[in-house]
Amino acid sequence: MKNLENTFKEIKDTNSASTKQGLEMIAGKETTKVTESLDTLHDAISHDTPITESTLSDLTTAIQGLSIDVGGIPMSVAEVEKIPDLKRNLEIFKEIQGGDVSNSNKLTFITPLIAESLSKHKGDLYLNGLTTISDNAAEFLSKHKGYLGLYGLTTLSDTAAEFLSKHEKLGVSPAIRARIDAFKK
Repeated sequence: MKNLENTFKEIKDTNSASTKQGLEMIAGKETTKVTESLDTLHDAISHDTPITESTLSDLTTAIQGLSIDVGGIPMSVAEVEKIPDLKRNLEIFKEIQGGDVSNSNKLTFITPLIAESLSKHKGDLYLNGLTTISDNAAEFLSKHKGYLGLYGLTTLSDTAAEFLSKHEKLGVSPAIRARIDAFKK
C-alpha cells in the first residue's frame, strides 16, 4: 500500500504563489528521506568530497518512494512521468479551472477534479486528445449537458463505459460506441 501521508497534491487555489507546477508537496516520511539524501549530497559537494554511488542510490530510492496526488489519484513518480505532456496538461487544467475550455481538446490526461469542472461547462466539449479515462472521470463527464466528443478513446473499462452510456450526446469511435451501447437500457 502506498504511503498516502506523503503526497504532492494538485493545487486548487489558482491564486497561490506556488501554482507554476500545479502540484504541491506535503511533508511526510519519504520527503524526509529525500531531504536527508539531498543534505548528504550537498555536504559532499560543499566539502569537495567524493559523491558515492550509495548516496545517489539512496536519493533515487527516496524519490521513487514519493507519492503524488494528481487530481485525487495517488501516483508514483514513475506513473506521473508516463503522463504525456504533463506540463501542458497542467497549464490546460488551470485554464479550465478558470472557466476557459478552449484548449480542452489538447488534453492527453484528465483527472477526476478536471472532469468535474468540465461536467459543469455549459456547451459542447471536445476531449479528443484523451485515449483513456478513469472510472471517476467518466462518472463526472457522464453528467455533462451538451455534446461530448471523446473520439480519441481507445480503451475504456466496463465501469467507465457504463457511466458514459448515460450521456445523451456522446461522440466516440465505433469500437468504443459498441462497448458503451452494451450498457444502455
